Amino acid sequence: MVAIGIGLFAVQPLYAADSVQLADFKVRLSDVSPIDLPLSASTLVSEASEKSRESVTADAVRAAISTKSTVAPSIVGAIAHTTPSMAVRAALTAASMERKQLREIVKAATAAAPSEAGKVVAALIRAYPAKAAEIAIAAGKGAPAFGREILAAVGSVSPTLQPVIKKVLDSEGSDAVVSVQAALSESAMIASQLPSVSKSSAASVLPVTGAPSAPFEIILNLTTDQITWLDTETGQSGNSLSDPSFIQDFFHSVIQNQEPVVTIGSPGR
Repeated sequence: MVAIGIGLFAVQPLYAADSVQLADFKVRLSDVSPIDLPLSASTLVSEASEKSRESVTADAVRAAISTKSTVAPSIVGAIAHTTPSMAVRAALTAASMERKQLREIVKAATAAAPSEAGKVVAALIRAYPAKAAEIAIAAGKGAPAFGREILAAVGSVSPTLQPVIKKVLDSEGSDAVVSVQAALSESAMIASQLPSVSKSSAASVLPVTGAPSAPFEIILNLTTDQITWLDTETGQSGNSLSDPSFIQDFFHSVIQNQEPVVTIGSPGR
């Protein structure tokens, strides 16, 4: 099946035939030096009308990345900084072209538009559920002061994780800066030990050691909170981001992506 969009922001496919606008942007950006591409792309977006801004953002990102793919995070960051409301669209479009730079794209988007961090995380997790932990941790690095919003976004796309994350957050003072990585580690460990998770998906647990893997493949996005996915390593499938296999994989992904632990409540870095 062909994946279709979810929520307000969908990852749109790149068609063989460029639209008139995309073709125009490619020509206009073709002679721009790599160092000036982020500014040029962000200017196209900021000068666009509100009605056309979303399509302009998508095409500006595509045109700029097609000129120099390595500056994808910088392009996203520049657009998010000048037009925060387009941070999600810019990040989703860039990630669809440069999946290998997903972490850097998320970090750039959330650092440039921290107030949009929760929306960026929720949208990208829905688009790339197997990368949920990486996306959230990268966002925490980009916008450390918005850890609560980032964690709430993770919970919003996974009903099983939501109450666990809330419990972890409630254990901290309301004014404390929360480390996304530390809170996710605690939340994922608690969730992975729930009877409905640990008993139902023992066979799908990934090894803690070794290189991180991304076994999930989206088959069809149904609604904003339901995704049909297939675990290509175990052959298991599920209908939401709260299925046991997803929770177990999320837990191990958090472990795989851990860096030196920052205590919950300490200033983010």
